Amino acid sequence: MCMLSVCIPVYNTPVGELAASLSAQAQALSSVVEILLLDDGSDPAFVALNAPLGNLPGVRWLEQTNGGRSAARNRLAELARGEYLLFVDCDCKIPDGFLKHYLATCEAGAVVVGGLTYPPRPDNRRLLLRWK
Repeated sequence: MCMLSVCIPVYNTPVGELAASLSAQAQALSSVVEILLLDDGSDPAFVALNAPLGNLPGVRWLEQTNGGRSAARNRLAELARGEYLLFVDCDCKIPDGFLKHYLATCEAGAVVVGGLTYPPRPDNRRLLLRWK
């Protein structure tokens, strides 16, 4: 069984939907999953919005003065307790079953480097920036 630390550096972004989705997925698994949200010196309004997410099951809310992306990721790696680290950007949308599939890959001994998923191609031509 893998222990996974999901590491999310946060800066001036509401992350409630992301944290709630990951927390719910983690609770449905037999593996141990911790979700680390590290605020990297966001404006007080975003801190007030996001800090209560530390009350979600399996979520730890952490704060530091702004040090930039690399410093935030390095700090998350230091604080993580998991055998495996999964870094997720704070503006991501995580599909259902994401953690289940990720952990299955870990248990198989595979190395996962990254990837992304785009939503279906929109019909409106003005919205095709990502598909050109």
